[in-house]
Amino acid sequence: MLSNAWSSLSPSYRELNNIESTLAKATLSGPADYDAWIKQVTMFHLVTEGVLAYHGQRMLTNTLQKSGRLPGITRGFLAMGRDEARHVSFGLEMLRVALKEGRQDEILHTLELILPYAVTVDYQDPDMPARDWRTALHTRRQLLEAANRRMRQIGLDRETANAVTADADRRADDVLVSFGFGLVGANQ
Repeated sequence: MLSNAWSSLSPSYRELNNIESTLAKATLSGPADYDAWIKQVTMFHLVTEGVLAYHGQRMLTNTLQKSGRLPGITRGFLAMGRDEARHVSFGLEMLRVALKEGRQDEILHTLELILPYAVTVDYQDPDMPARDWRTALHTRRQLLEAANRRMRQIGLDRETANAVTADADRRADDVLVSFGFGLVGANQ
């Protein structure tokens, strides 16, 4: 089942998993390495949970609430979202502390590495129909906005957050090209 799940992930999602695995191994192999820990917190708490999971969970709970069906499952997902918010808050607080300690470069380097992949997770297949391209582009915009908000929440100034998200948006096109998507639909 795991290999089936892996093959069903988008190319960007698989790359994010590889990067996260590399960062986790670095943290495990050097538990006293504060820079490695900051990079892992940036990856997991800010991007994986604070942007990707938050976005997905919000979309799911909104859909469930609008449908008016499955109230128990809806309540369960809302409760899970509150729990996840505590995980995200912990990580964001740790990154605020890291920024105050002068560790901005570690955070920005990690964001520059992972955001172009994170914002392209909805691009499944280079031959996607136009409707799916539009949906993926809409998701990309929402994820960029969420990442920008998270960066400002940890204390990065608006100019830096805007520059990082603009760079991630530009580099996302390169990611798509590297996976065989071309630019068709990426800049629509």
